[in-house]
Order: sequence, then C-alpha cells, then structure tokens
Amino acid sequence: MSTNKQIYISDYCLTQIVRLTNQRATTIKLLTHTPMQGANCSFVVDDDGFSADSRSDVNRETSRDISRDFARDGSGVSESVSIARLLTHKWAVYTRSVFVDSAVAQAISASLSYGRNNTVLQRKLVNASIQLAASINRDVLAGPGVGRRVFGLANAIGCANNTCYGIDRTDPSNAFFRPFVSNPGTLSPLTKYQIRNDLRQIYDVSNQIPDIAICSPAVFDNAVSLYDRSIRWVSEMRLRRGIVKLPSGGEGANIEGCTFFRDWDAAPHSIAYVNTNYVELAYLLTRPSIPPVDTCDQPAGEELGIFPFGASFAGPADDQSRASVRVVCQLAVSKPNTCGMRWSIAT
Repeated sequence: MSTNKQIYISDYCLTQIVRLTNQRATTIKLLTHTPMQGANCSFVVDDDGFSADSRSDVNRETSRDISRDFARDGSGVSESVSIARLLTHKWAVYTRSVFVDSAVAQAISASLSYGRNNTVLQRKLVNASIQLAASINRDVLAGPGVGRRVFGLANAIGCANNTCYGIDRTDPSNAFFRPFVSNPGTLSPLTKYQIRNDLRQIYDVSNQIPDIAICSPAVFDNAVSLYDRSIRWVSEMRLRRGIVKLPSGGEGANIEGCTFFRDWDAAPHSIAYVNTNYVELAYLLTRPSIPPVDTCDQPAGEELGIFPFGASFAGPADDQSRASVRVVCQLAVSKPNTCGMRWSIAT
C-alpha cells in the first residue's frame, strides 16, 4: 500500500497559482486568511453590552468589558458587562485530484521536453488550485455550512432569523448577533436611497460602516450607474489583510464611503455589505508544502499575496503521475451586526 508524500511546488507554479487565483476569486482575495488549529474552527465574540447600549463596537478579543455611563452631574454610574462566547463550526474540506495519463507520461519521458513528467503534473496542480479557489470563493459567498462546506455570507450576514455558529438569532437576547437584512420579496430597481439607508442602518447598530460590498456584475453596473459622474474608482486600498492592489478591469467603485466590487460568483440580485475587520477566512494549519503565512500584513497584488492558505499538495510516494491539493477552511464572522445584505434587486 503506497503512502502519500508532500509535493513541493516550484516558485514559478506558485506564482501562477497566486496570480490566477487573485484574478478568479475576488471575495477570498479581499478577506484576511487566518491560520488556526484544532478539531473545529473556533473564534471568540462578545455581546459588548448590546442590550444596555444598543451597540457592540468593542474589539472582539475583549473577554470582559465594563462600560460606564456617567450622568451629567457625575453622580450616577451605570455598568454593562459582556461575557465572551467561544463559537465553533466544523471545518469545510475542499480537494482536487490530478492525474497524468500513463501514455502521456511515457511519451514525455521518451522525449527531450524540459521538466518532463513533473512539469506536466505541476501545471495540472496549478489548474486544480484555481478550480479549488473558485469552489471556495462560491461557498464563501453562499455556502450552506453543511456537508463539509463553508458557512457562507448568504447565511452568516444574509439572514437575521437563523442559527449562526450555534447562536439562535430569533432569541431577543442575541440581537447583537443579527446583521442588517433587507428583502422586499419582489425584484425592484436599486436606488441611492436604498444604498444610503442600508449603510446607515448598519452604522446605527454597530457604529461602523462596511468597507466593501460584493455583488454580481449586473448589480455592480446598476450601482455604478446611479453615481456615474461622482464615482471614485479604487485601484488600491487598505483592508485588514493589508494593501490590496486591484488589476485593470477589477477596480472597486467607492460609493457612499463603501467600496463596491463585482464578483462573478456573487448571488444575483443582491449586495453583501462586509466589514473585513470582522470577517475572515480561517484555515486549518496542517503540514502545508508552502510555509504557512498569515496574510494580514501581506500585499495582494497581481503576483503577490499567498494562496493556497494552508493547502497541502500530496501524492503517492511510488507514483509520479498522481497528486492532489487539499484545503481545510471555514468562514468566521465575529460581528455580523457590522455587516448586512440587500436582496431582490432588479437587473
């Protein structure tokens, strides 16, 4: 019985993986990739005294916060206490396998082609990695969170009355964990008022404005047309993960202080408002063939940034024509009330 061995990807192939992934998978390019360990994806949130203050804008790492509201005469003091909760969700697993046909392998071995079989295998791994990134990107946007798949934004911030990471959002005591959601139920044209109102509603409960908005190309064009003469196009911006450089044709459009991006995988007729300070793509730190890197401070340009986050490339030790790439990851949204979603936009 053969055992798997780690496969080390050449610098050229890794550069290709990073460059092509940045072009193909818009949303996961914009999010911070955070290495984690353990049987489940785990992260800490706290309600930040939401019930007393109607806001929850203290850093999520704070495990116990005392907020004091002094009366004007200085004599009255009220306190609200927030206790952190440890949330967990099972890891999602994504795998792609590649195979170099034996006839092809024999032909290459008999020729003087540069790189021979290993070059073909690595080229196939590049293609497999791009397909894998596309699958993860789709699920980050709309994954169901079951069957070893990512719990996507459509469920984490696109619904306010479901159970999210074990928290029942229909319970009034969990109001701090609800995103802003607008769904008229019937398709209607997008307006400036709707965008402004969406952002204001999120600001009212979180004291923060989402820094990015993800939408389909059709919805993106509708939003841009509303502000045609006042659009500020963004080719580079600082997010939690660091400076993100955007290729020609993939620029963002700054609208009402929030930068809109088109993503081919985005749900039609919707806008996902995302605060990247509280939305991250966690990955399981295993034994990757690429040294694990926290991309928070890594630039993400055409050929910069790091993918695949904690991916492992492996193949049978006695077979040079088979290999696979595997990523174990999960979306972690620690403060859904800083995000939101609008549905039913006519295009």
